[in-house]
Amino acid sequence: MTRRRTIDRRQWLCAALAAGLTACRSFRGSRVDVLPVPTPWPLGPFRWRELPSLEPRPGERLTSPNAVKLAGRIHLFAIEAGALVHAVSDDGERFERRVTDWGSSETLLDLRVTAREREVLATYRTLGDPDRIRIARLDEALSELHPITETPAGWRPTATGLLLPMPDGYGQAMIVPTAEGLHLATSSRLMAWPSSCSPLALPEDLPAGLRPGFALYARQGVQVYATTPTDSETPRLTALILATSDPRTVLAARSGIDITDRPAERSLEEAGGLVRFQGRWLAYATGPAGSIHVLADE
Repeated sequence: MTRRRTIDRRQWLCAALAAGLTACRSFRGSRVDVLPVPTPWPLGPFRWRELPSLEPRPGERLTSPNAVKLAGRIHLFAIEAGALVHAVSDDGERFERRVTDWGSSETLLDLRVTAREREVLATYRTLGDPDRIRIARLDEALSELHPITETPAGWRPTATGLLLPMPDGYGQAMIVPTAEGLHLATSSRLMAWPSSCSPLALPEDLPAGLRPGFALYARQGVQVYATTPTDSETPRLTALILATSDPRTVLAARSGIDITDRPAERSLEEAGGLVRFQGRWLAYATGPAGSIHVLADE
């Protein structure tokens, strides 16, 4: 009797595993809404906080919102008039500006900050050389920027690339928005980037002109969230899941992640900087007035 139960249990496990593998194969290059794993997919809907977390100086705009968590506080980075803005918050909602000196007098076009297991990396472009993405490491105090490398000029990005939070041992991967769509490049841990990057095979029903804002390493792969074009009538987020072992493989994609409590006249210009803080996932978005608002996944 015991042996019979053991056989039945093994048969059930084998059937479940086969069903799971069949389902995973069906995700490749197709749009799905739910993955059969414990991790929620995707995050959202996000809730728009009406009160700005950080407002620009008179006559200016804040762009490229990014955030990282350090020692129980959230550090927010953005660009204003081509210069870096650094602000700090104890609650993730209200930020206070800090004096910023990253040792660069170049005009910044855009910026993305990625927190990895042992380091915080920044990718950015400058007005003087927009065809190259520069990569730098932040020190432990997030006050100094140490350049590492730059990408080949042949990539011709339309915005800075987003480094993916790959675990140790998987090398580096970056999603790059171009005029032809999203591309992906991979490199060794020395960041020896190739001369070209490969287009991602995305489902045809996804919006064009996606701009990646933040990414999350999860059990089923790397979740990447992108902003729809700013001229969209209903600005929302689009999400992708990329295979950890081969980020060129799109396991799943979903568009139309809602931003609730967003007034109809408030568009979502761009979003970035996902952090886990006090039991919530928080991201940050720039509104039409150039101020930065919190997007809370609750």
